[in-house]
Amino acid sequence: MRLEKNIPIHLKRRIILLDRVINNLLPMHHMYPCDYRSSDHFVEGVLDEIRWFLIDVEELRGIERSDIENYIFDYKYDELTDYFNERCIVLKNDYIGESVIKVLKEELKSKFFRRRINIDDVDYILPINADQVYNETESYEQFKYELTLRAVEALMWNDYELGWEDLPEQEEIEYVREVSDILEKKIKHLYSINRKKYGIIILPK
Repeated sequence: MRLEKNIPIHLKRRIILLDRVINNLLPMHHMYPCDYRSSDHFVEGVLDEIRWFLIDVEELRGIERSDIENYIFDYKYDELTDYFNERCIVLKNDYIGESVIKVLKEELKSKFFRRRINIDDVDYILPINADQVYNETESYEQFKYELTLRAVEALMWNDYELGWEDLPEQEEIEYVREVSDILEKKIKHLYSINRKKYGIIILPK
């Protein structure tokens, strides 16, 4: 998390008002957190609502959307995630051991990629690079990882103008592997299509 002193001056002066907007927004009847498919989706919904306030509330006009997004992701993400989880995640057991609670809390921690990327967006853009990646890789496992990697890095650049050199390397590796496993059915389908189209690719040594 960034230090609070790194919040832009023009935003810092209006933090109290922005926090009041967020606090008033959550209980409003049209914000049903459980209508969202995940905590990340809910955070995106809150952001969408706040973007309207940037237009409608005179005191918030002039604030860059990117500044609002950074503030939400860096300072309000955990609070909004907890708000969603407390209302929408039902634990089946009446008692959960301390070790299980600890694991759950670790899972709910904000992560660099998880809090910035919607996995549905990764799924959506996978086909864009499928042909090229197939012709540049030698195995399914390599295809699976490289295809997901390119989708993740494309989203980070398009949404945040962060290049691969700006990203935390080890966390990116872990995130790409995790997402590639989740989306494996789609990736296998793309691999099968390209194998039929191009056959087995043997790259020159």
